[in-house]
Amino acid sequence: MGLRSDIQTAVAEAFTSSLSDVVVSFTLVKTTDGAYNVTNDNRTPVEIKYTSKGVFSSFTASKIDGINIKSEDESVVVNAVDLSVAPELDDVVLLSSGTEYIVINCIPVMGGGSIPIIYSMQVRKSI
Repeated sequence: MGLRSDIQTAVAEAFTSSLSDVVVSFTLVKTTDGAYNVTNDNRTPVEIKYTSKGVFSSFTASKIDGINIKSEDESVVVNAVDLSVAPELDDVVLLSSGTEYIVINCIPVMGGGSIPIIYSMQVRKSI
């Protein structure tokens, strides 16, 4: 096992043990253009859903600038192994409570290779 694999295993174990009380299940919703409809000259959006889990937390006051990071924004750390796709700008994070967030920023944290270990996301409540 390499370092990346060791770190991914440690993160996965933390999500199921020491962090289990703060880990939240969610659905990542990606919307893509569907097939072209010649009748109405449109593409019908298609939603693809991926389930995962992550640790949600607030940003510290020193990071909140009111423009790029707002006071209601949340930071989400996701084990990359638990998510089969990379989150992208404008994807939707949907909690089981019905709360909906929009991905504002997503940084893949690499472990010395080209495969991410975790994703660090900034999400904002959908209006």
